[in-house]
Amino acid sequence: MTFRSNTIKFDCLKFISILFYFIPVSLGYSHVISDILLSIIASSFILFIIINKKWDLLKNKFTYLFFLFWTIIVINSFFAEIFIVAFRLSFFYIRYLFFSLAVYFLIKNNKNFLSNSFYSVSFAYIVVLLFSYFQLITGYNIILDNLFDLFDKGFKPYPQRISGLFGKELVLGGYLIRMFPLYLALYFIQKKNLIINISFYSISILVIIMNFFAGERSSLFLLAIILTLAIFLIKDFLKLKKYLLIFISVAIILITGTENEIKRRFFIQTFFMQIYDNNKLYFFSEQHEAHFKTAYNIFKDNMIFGSGAKMFSVKCHDAKYNKDIPIITYADGNKLYLSCTTHPHNTYLQILAETGLVGFFFLILVLGYFFKNIFLLYKNRNINKLNTKYYNFSLILNIGFFSYLFPLMPTGNFFSNWLSVAYYLPVGDRKSTRLNSSHVKRS
Repeated sequence: MTFRSNTIKFDCLKFISILFYFIPVSLGYSHVISDILLSIIASSFILFIIINKKWDLLKNKFTYLFFLFWTIIVINSFFAEIFIVAFRLSFFYIRYLFFSLAVYFLIKNNKNFLSNSFYSVSFAYIVVLLFSYFQLITGYNIILDNLFDLFDKGFKPYPQRISGLFGKELVLGGYLIRMFPLYLALYFIQKKNLIINISFYSISILVIIMNFFAGERSSLFLLAIILTLAIFLIKDFLKLKKYLLIFISVAIILITGTENEIKRRFFIQTFFMQIYDNNKLYFFSEQHEAHFKTAYNIFKDNMIFGSGAKMFSVKCHDAKYNKDIPIITYADGNKLYLSCTTHPHNTYLQILAETGLVGFFFLILVLGYFFKNIFLLYKNRNINKLNTKYYNFSLILNIGFFSYLFPLMPTGNFFSNWLSVAYYLPVGDRKSTRLNSSHVKRS
């Protein structure tokens, strides 16, 4: 029985590890594939727990809190306007819990897992950046355009926003930035050599530059938060701090000074066409403000438990929720209802509208948890027992999550597969540092 159990454990570890290494690159290629990989990992780990009776893996605060939140959104789906939509999304949300636990278990039982994960993220970045810079240089998107035109007509101006491997979906900036805290954290615990350093610095520089050309203002703002906190809070690595600070300053001056399209989008369009338009100030833009008002109106009608997961896109069509929201009528007669979209583009308002005050409580609890971790780590940064590389590893992952949940910026759909995979990808890594830094809380 012991031999069988150990065999299953070994095979499961190897199988899950291999699947995990493919997730970073699959996120840049197909949301469906990345979600399938995550679901297989979660399902495999559930079987591993049952077969090997590893029930102790479920006995932790993260599991209890997640399970409670999951139970609430599942029950809430029974009262949603479209039950099957809300229930399907909320019920299968549990897979992110077991995915995170699987990553945590791999880190504790596979000594090469973190190193291999660094190479995995590096490879993913290289693939995504190759497609992106190809489009920037030639003007052609490998996914969308006919590359024979490149040979016949030559290069053409690059588009207003680079999408690269993502094709029609303009989420390149979100991908580059949401992977960056994990990549930076994994770098800190690598055994440094010339190849590791060159690859890390080169990829990081290319990521920062491409973020401008991706044209996502929220991603640029997110990058600014992450790098600012990292520069001030990471321990040692003075050269890294100095290089980052110098490079970012030079990059901003050169890119915004020479690229008129970037300057127009990030500065002129942002402040004079969106925030201030028609002699009126808006919160981000007229369309964002319309989404926020609609979400708030839905929340007021469902204050305790919300309207149900993914119900904003349904409720926003209701006249009582989108009253006084402007409607744009085009010359051809088509109308754009500013109140409606798939999600309200702000995590906090989406949680309020779809899960009510109960779900909002969990969100605030999570935000406070990461803030407390950052504070405690920095406060006790000079304790000798706290290894520098694990301090930086844990700090950066906590900074990443804290930044993702920063309230004053537009965000993606909290319940979307792509964003959820990106959110939960580093959770197991962050959780694994708990034992390494637990003495901080006792000091």
